[in-house]
Amino acid sequence: MTENESFMLMGFLRQLIQTRTNYKDILAEKKINEAFSTQPNASYLLVQRAIFLEMELEQTKKSLTELQHQYQVTPQVLTNEKFLNDLMSNWGKNLENRENVMNEKMVEKKKKYLSIEDKGLKFLIKNSKIIWLLVLASWGIAYYVKNN
Repeated sequence: MTENESFMLMGFLRQLIQTRTNYKDILAEKKINEAFSTQPNASYLLVQRAIFLEMELEQTKKSLTELQHQYQVTPQVLTNEKFLNDLMSNWGKNLENRENVMNEKMVEKKKKYLSIEDKGLKFLIKNSKIIWLLVLASWGIAYYVKNN
């Protein structure tokens, strides 16, 4: 490892340690944990890849900024409701020292847009009596047909 690589690695790890998040996608976390349990070198490979991509990103940002100024283009804004969202701009910043208050619009949007799993669970809870009656009726019909 070169001195420059060591410096970049230590900077990256320092940012990783102090980064906090306000939002975590549970399904994404589960898939990430499954991948980490399958690949024993996952953390090493991801840090190596992230540092490489960070260097490439810095170079691309410079080029993009020049093009945006040249063509007067405004960048698109990401929403906070995706796994890859604009909250990643907090990377390397210790948010525990700040007030972590979610705005009301984000809370309302979360209530409005449920994940497929949440919708399915809500449906099952709401219709559990009917579902059990249908299961029981199906079982009764199957039993009657089998014995007659």
